[in-house]
Amino acid sequence: MAARRTGKRVEVGSLRTETCAVHATPQGGLVLEQHARPVRVRQNGRWTSAAETASAPERTWKRAH
Repeated sequence: MAARRTGKRVEVGSLRTETCAVHATPQGGLVLEQHARPVRVRQNGRWTSAAETASAPERTWKRAH
């Protein structure tokens, strides 16, 4: 196990989704990091940040009179 060998937590890539990541700990446990909204998307077989792929809606501001 890479986490035990390095002494640092290591992501379990096969468990990665749009909203969560699972990390193995050096002690042999698992840690779930979960988000309410997608933080990554799968494009062309690779994970990409959802922020990089989302197009922000145009915002118009009206001046108060």
